Amino acid sequence: MKAVIFNSGLGNRMGDFTKNHHKSMAPLKNGETIFHRQLRILSAEGITDFIITTGPFEDQLKAEAADFPNLNFTFVRNDIYDQTNYIYSMYLAREYMNDDLLFFHGDLVFSRKLVHDVLACSDKCTGTVNFTKAL
Repeated sequence: MKAVIFNSGLGNRMGDFTKNHHKSMAPLKNGETIFHRQLRILSAEGITDFIITTGPFEDQLKAEAADFPNLNFTFVRNDIYDQTNYIYSMYLAREYMNDDLLFFHGDLVFSRKLVHDVLACSDKCTGTVNFTKAL
């Protein structure tokens, strides 16, 4: 099983923060970045192989991944990230998608329980939706 994390976007909706930082480097209340939290939770649930699409601030993503030397990372750069979307990044990473896959956006904050429940699901293909949150 591999986790694919789409981190090739600009993060324009995050305002001034993304002028100098990747959107997944946003710190959470505990000081951990979104990307670090994703890697920590997924690895705690047994995921060791990651495909990370990149665009701006690729060096920040690689530096954060270096905190996890026991994990395997494949970074796939989208050089035209400012003209395309994550679907094109998925296309660029297609050759590495040779296993069961979990897909995540780089700015998605999730719990370990969610990952555990998805992995425990017997359905061949599944997605998650939170019906308790307002749109």
